Amino acid sequence: MADTIPTSVSYTGKGRYYWELIFNYDNSSNEGTITDKTTVTKRTRVDSKSFMSNKFNVSSGFKYNNETSASVKYEGLGEASEKSSFSYHLDLAYELVKSSETATSVDTEVKTERSYTVGPRSKLNMYRLCYECEGSSIATDIVATQPQDDVRVDLKFVCEKRILGLGDILNLFGHTVPGSSNTVEWASIRNDIVKNSDKDALTQFKAFVANLKTITPGDDNKNEWAAIRTTCQEIEDAWDTTDRQRLFIKLLNRFSNTTPGRDNRDEWQRIRDLSNNIVTNTSQVF
Repeated sequence: MADTIPTSVSYTGKGRYYWELIFNYDNSSNEGTITDKTTVTKRTRVDSKSFMSNKFNVSSGFKYNNETSASVKYEGLGEASEKSSFSYHLDLAYELVKSSETATSVDTEVKTERSYTVGPRSKLNMYRLCYECEGSSIATDIVATQPQDDVRVDLKFVCEKRILGLGDILNLFGHTVPGSSNTVEWASIRNDIVKNSDKDALTQFKAFVANLKTITPGDDNKNEWAAIRTTCQEIEDAWDTTDRQRLFIKLLNRFSNTTPGRDNRDEWQRIRDLSNNIVTNTSQVF
Protein backbone atom coordinates (compact mmCIF):
# COMPACT_ATOMS: atom_id res chain seq x y z
CA MET A 1 0.00 0.00 0.00
CA ALA A 2 1.28 3.48 -0.82
CA ASP A 3 2.23 5.68 2.08
CA THR A 4 0.22 8.68 3.21
CA ILE A 5 0.34 12.00 1.42
CA PRO A 6 3.78 13.53 2.05
CA THR A 7 4.17 16.88 3.75
CA SER A 8 5.67 19.31 1.23
CA VAL A 9 7.86 22.25 2.24
CA SER A 10 9.08 24.74 -0.38
CA TYR A 11 12.18 26.90 -0.20
CA THR A 12 13.84 29.36 -2.58
CA GLY A 13 17.56 29.83 -2.12
CA LYS A 14 19.11 33.14 -3.08
CA GLY A 15 21.87 32.66 -5.63
CA ARG A 16 24.16 34.82 -7.74
CA TYR A 17 26.84 34.69 -10.39
CA TYR A 18 29.83 36.92 -9.72
CA TRP A 19 33.42 37.37 -10.86
CA GLU A 20 36.27 36.65 -8.48
CA LEU A 21 39.72 38.24 -8.95
CA ILE A 22 42.36 35.55 -9.48
CA PHE A 23 45.42 37.71 -9.95
CA ASN A 24 46.51 41.26 -10.67
CA TYR A 25 49.83 41.64 -12.53
CA ASP A 26 51.29 45.14 -12.60
CA ASN A 27 54.12 45.40 -15.15
CA SER A 28 53.62 49.10 -15.79
CA SER A 29 57.08 50.11 -14.52
CA ASN A 30 59.05 47.48 -16.46
CA GLU A 31 60.22 47.27 -20.06
CA GLY A 32 60.32 43.53 -20.13
CA THR A 33 57.59 40.95 -20.66
CA ILE A 34 56.26 38.80 -17.84
CA THR A 35 55.22 35.25 -18.62
CA ASP A 36 53.73 33.27 -15.80
CA LYS A 37 51.88 30.03 -15.23
CA THR A 38 48.83 30.04 -13.01
CA THR A 39 46.79 27.12 -11.76
CA VAL A 40 43.06 27.69 -11.98
CA THR A 41 41.15 25.37 -9.69
CA LYS A 42 37.53 24.59 -10.45
CA ARG A 43 35.92 23.81 -7.09
CA THR A 44 32.43 22.53 -6.36
CA ARG A 45 31.11 22.53 -2.81
CA VAL A 46 27.74 21.24 -1.66
CA ASP A 47 26.72 20.87 1.99
CA SER A 48 23.40 19.07 1.75
CA LYS A 49 23.36 18.06 5.42
CA SER A 50 23.39 21.68 6.52
CA PHE A 51 20.91 22.57 3.78
CA MET A 52 18.45 19.85 4.84
CA SER A 53 18.76 20.76 8.49
CA ASN A 54 18.64 24.56 8.23
CA LYS A 55 16.10 24.98 5.44
CA PHE A 56 13.80 21.98 5.90
CA ASN A 57 14.39 21.02 9.54
CA VAL A 58 15.48 17.52 8.56
CA SER A 59 18.23 16.15 10.79
CA SER A 60 17.76 12.42 10.12
CA GLY A 61 16.81 10.36 7.10
CA PHE A 62 15.24 6.90 6.96
CA LYS A 63 14.38 4.37 4.26
CA TYR A 64 11.57 1.82 4.12
CA ASN A 65 10.20 -0.11 1.12
CA ASN A 66 12.37 1.93 -1.28
CA GLU A 67 10.97 5.21 0.04
CA THR A 68 12.88 7.85 1.98
CA SER A 69 11.52 9.91 4.83
CA ALA A 70 12.70 13.13 3.16
CA SER A 71 13.47 13.85 -0.49
CA VAL A 72 14.39 17.10 -2.21
CA LYS A 73 13.34 18.08 -5.74
CA TYR A 74 14.52 21.00 -7.85
CA GLU A 75 11.52 23.07 -8.93
CA GLY A 76 13.16 25.68 -11.19
CA LEU A 77 14.30 29.28 -10.90
CA GLY A 78 13.00 31.73 -8.34
CA GLU A 79 10.76 34.54 -9.52
CA ALA A 80 13.36 37.21 -8.80
CA SER A 81 16.00 35.51 -10.99
CA GLU A 82 17.70 37.39 -13.80
CA LYS A 83 18.68 35.97 -17.18
CA SER A 84 22.06 34.25 -17.33
CA SER A 85 23.93 32.64 -20.20
CA PHE A 86 25.54 30.14 -17.81
CA SER A 87 24.04 26.94 -16.41
CA TYR A 88 26.29 26.10 -13.49
CA HIS A 89 23.36 26.73 -11.15
CA LEU A 90 21.68 23.69 -12.69
CA ASP A 91 24.75 21.57 -11.97
CA LEU A 92 24.67 22.64 -8.34
CA ALA A 93 20.93 22.03 -8.07
CA TYR A 94 21.46 18.48 -9.37
CA GLU A 95 24.30 17.85 -6.92
CA LEU A 96 22.25 19.21 -4.03
CA VAL A 97 19.29 16.98 -4.85
CA LYS A 98 21.48 13.92 -5.36
CA SER A 99 23.54 14.35 -2.20
CA SER A 100 20.47 15.17 -0.08
CA GLU A 101 19.46 11.50 -0.29
CA THR A 102 22.28 10.68 2.13
CA ALA A 103 22.99 14.19 3.49
CA THR A 104 26.58 13.98 2.29
CA SER A 105 28.94 16.78 1.38
CA VAL A 106 30.51 17.33 -2.03
CA ASP A 107 33.92 19.01 -2.30
CA THR A 108 35.67 18.43 -5.63
CA GLU A 109 38.57 20.17 -7.33
CA VAL A 110 39.83 20.12 -10.91
CA LYS A 111 43.09 21.94 -11.54
CA THR A 112 44.06 23.50 -14.88
CA GLU A 113 47.43 25.16 -15.54
CA ARG A 114 47.46 28.16 -17.84
CA SER A 115 50.13 30.54 -19.11
CA TYR A 116 49.70 34.32 -19.19
CA THR A 117 51.85 36.99 -20.77
CA VAL A 118 51.96 40.59 -19.55
CA GLY A 119 53.59 42.99 -21.98
CA PRO A 120 55.95 45.90 -21.16
CA ARG A 121 54.39 48.85 -19.36
CA SER A 122 51.05 47.09 -18.95
CA LYS A 123 48.78 45.45 -16.43
CA LEU A 124 46.69 42.33 -16.50
CA ASN A 125 43.81 41.46 -14.23
CA MET A 126 42.20 38.04 -14.41
CA TYR A 127 38.78 37.11 -13.01
CA ARG A 128 36.94 33.84 -12.87
CA LEU A 129 33.22 33.12 -12.87
CA CYS A 130 31.65 31.88 -9.62
CA TYR A 131 28.18 30.97 -8.53
CA GLU A 132 26.87 30.54 -5.02
CA CYS A 133 23.53 29.62 -3.54
CA GLU A 134 22.62 28.66 0.00
CA GLY A 135 24.09 25.25 0.62
CA SER A 136 26.35 25.17 -2.45
CA SER A 137 28.95 27.04 -4.48
CA ILE A 138 31.12 26.60 -7.54
CA ALA A 139 34.25 28.43 -8.61
CA THR A 140 34.52 27.74 -12.34
CA ASP A 141 37.49 27.69 -14.71
CA ILE A 142 35.91 30.33 -16.95
CA VAL A 143 38.13 33.42 -16.87
CA ALA A 144 37.97 36.96 -18.22
CA THR A 145 40.07 40.10 -18.02
CA GLN A 146 37.04 42.27 -17.30
CA PRO A 147 34.39 41.30 -14.75
CA GLN A 148 30.74 41.51 -15.57
CA ASP A 149 27.91 42.57 -13.30
CA ASP A 150 26.55 40.13 -10.76
CA VAL A 151 23.52 38.16 -11.92
CA ARG A 152 20.91 36.93 -9.49
CA VAL A 153 19.75 33.36 -10.11
CA ASP A 154 17.64 31.88 -7.31
CA LEU A 155 16.85 28.17 -7.00
CA LYS A 156 13.53 26.72 -5.90
CA PHE A 157 13.37 23.39 -4.08
CA VAL A 158 10.62 21.38 -2.46
CA CYS A 159 11.21 18.83 0.29
CA GLU A 160 8.70 16.03 0.65
CA LYS A 161 8.60 14.55 4.14
CA ARG A 162 7.09 11.14 4.76
CA ILE A 163 6.43 9.11 7.86
CA LEU A 164 7.41 5.74 6.54
CA GLY A 165 5.01 2.91 7.33
CA LEU A 166 2.31 5.24 8.64
CA GLY A 167 0.00 4.46 5.73
CA ASP A 168 0.27 0.73 6.41
CA ILE A 169 -0.51 1.17 10.10
CA LEU A 170 -3.47 3.47 9.45
CA ASN A 171 -4.80 1.03 6.88
CA LEU A 172 -4.66 -1.83 9.38
CA PHE A 173 -6.18 0.16 12.23
CA GLY A 174 -8.82 1.52 9.85
CA HIS A 175 -9.90 -2.02 8.95
CA THR A 176 -9.79 -3.52 12.43
CA VAL A 177 -13.36 -4.34 13.50
CA PRO A 178 -13.51 -6.53 16.61
CA GLY A 179 -16.61 -8.68 16.93
CA SER A 180 -16.79 -7.99 20.66
CA SER A 181 -14.94 -6.00 23.35
CA ASN A 182 -13.90 -2.37 22.86
CA THR A 183 -16.08 -2.07 19.76
CA VAL A 184 -17.00 1.55 20.53
CA GLU A 185 -13.35 2.48 21.02
CA TRP A 186 -12.27 0.86 17.76
CA ALA A 187 -15.12 2.59 15.92
CA SER A 188 -13.74 5.90 17.18
CA ILE A 189 -10.30 5.01 15.84
CA ARG A 190 -11.65 4.01 12.43
CA ASN A 191 -13.82 7.11 12.10
CA ASP A 192 -10.95 9.41 13.00
CA ILE A 193 -8.68 7.78 10.42
CA VAL A 194 -11.33 8.24 7.72
CA LYS A 195 -11.89 11.87 8.76
CA ASN A 196 -8.21 12.68 8.26
CA SER A 197 -7.53 10.44 5.26
CA ASP A 198 -7.19 13.38 2.85
CA LYS A 199 -4.64 15.17 5.03
CA ASP A 200 -0.85 15.10 4.75
CA ALA A 201 1.21 12.56 6.67
CA LEU A 202 2.17 14.90 9.50
CA THR A 203 -1.46 15.86 10.16
CA GLN A 204 -2.61 12.24 10.02
CA PHE A 205 0.06 11.08 12.44
CA LYS A 206 -0.65 13.88 14.89
CA ALA A 207 -4.39 13.20 14.75
CA PHE A 208 -3.82 9.45 15.16
CA VAL A 209 -1.77 9.99 18.31
CA ALA A 210 -4.31 12.45 19.70
CA ASN A 211 -7.14 9.98 19.10
CA LEU A 212 -5.30 7.06 20.71
CA LYS A 213 -4.92 9.21 23.83
CA THR A 214 -8.70 9.29 24.17
CA ILE A 215 -9.16 5.50 24.16
CA THR A 216 -10.10 4.49 27.71
CA PRO A 217 -11.88 1.12 27.76
CA GLY A 218 -14.12 0.53 30.73
CA ASP A 219 -13.55 -3.20 31.02
CA ASP A 220 -11.16 -4.98 28.65
CA ASN A 221 -7.47 -4.28 27.92
CA LYS A 222 -7.39 -1.31 30.29
CA ASN A 223 -3.73 -1.73 31.22
CA GLU A 224 -2.66 -2.11 27.60
CA TRP A 225 -4.45 1.08 26.54
CA ALA A 226 -3.10 2.96 29.56
CA ALA A 227 0.43 2.16 28.33
CA ILE A 228 -0.48 3.33 24.80
CA ARG A 229 -1.87 6.60 26.17
CA THR A 230 1.35 7.16 28.11
CA THR A 231 3.43 6.64 24.98
CA CYS A 232 1.19 9.01 23.01
CA GLN A 233 1.64 11.67 25.67
CA GLU A 234 5.41 11.23 25.46
CA ILE A 235 5.21 11.61 21.68
CA GLU A 236 3.24 14.85 22.02
CA ASP A 237 5.70 16.17 24.60
CA ALA A 238 8.61 15.55 22.21
CA TRP A 239 6.74 16.68 19.06
CA ASP A 240 8.65 19.92 18.49
CA THR A 241 12.11 18.59 19.31
CA THR A 242 12.27 15.07 17.85
CA ASP A 243 12.28 13.72 14.31
CA ARG A 244 8.76 12.53 13.49
CA GLN A 245 9.93 9.22 12.04
CA ARG A 246 11.63 8.48 15.35
CA LEU A 247 8.41 9.31 17.16
CA PHE A 248 6.48 6.95 14.89
CA ILE A 249 8.97 4.17 15.58
CA LYS A 250 8.46 4.83 19.29
CA LEU A 251 4.73 4.26 18.80
CA LEU A 252 5.39 1.09 16.79
CA ASN A 253 7.56 -0.25 19.60
CA ARG A 254 4.67 0.31 21.98
CA PHE A 255 2.36 -1.59 19.63
CA SER A 256 4.92 -4.40 19.42
CA ASN A 257 4.73 -4.81 23.18
CA THR A 258 0.94 -4.70 23.45
CA THR A 259 -0.17 -8.25 24.21
CA PRO A 260 -3.64 -8.51 25.71
CA GLY A 261 -4.26 -11.55 27.87
CA ARG A 262 -7.82 -11.73 26.63
CA ASP A 263 -10.05 -9.99 24.08
CA ASN A 264 -8.87 -8.50 20.76
CA ARG A 265 -5.90 -10.87 20.79
CA ASP A 266 -6.08 -11.72 17.09
CA GLU A 267 -6.37 -8.04 16.18
CA TRP A 268 -3.34 -7.13 18.24
CA GLN A 269 -1.35 -10.03 16.83
CA ARG A 270 -1.76 -8.52 13.36
CA ILE A 271 -0.80 -5.09 14.69
CA ARG A 272 2.31 -6.50 16.39
CA ASP A 273 3.36 -8.37 13.26
CA LEU A 274 3.05 -5.27 11.07
CA SER A 275 4.74 -3.00 13.62
CA ASN A 276 7.69 -5.38 13.96
CA ASN A 277 7.99 -5.64 10.19
CA ILE A 278 8.10 -1.85 9.74
CA VAL A 279 10.66 -1.36 12.53
CA THR A 280 12.85 -4.20 11.28
CA ASN A 281 12.86 -2.95 7.69
CA THR A 282 13.32 0.74 8.42
CA SER A 283 16.96 1.76 8.13
CA GLN A 284 18.55 5.09 8.99
CA VAL A 285 20.28 6.67 5.99
CA PHE A 286 21.77 9.62 7.85
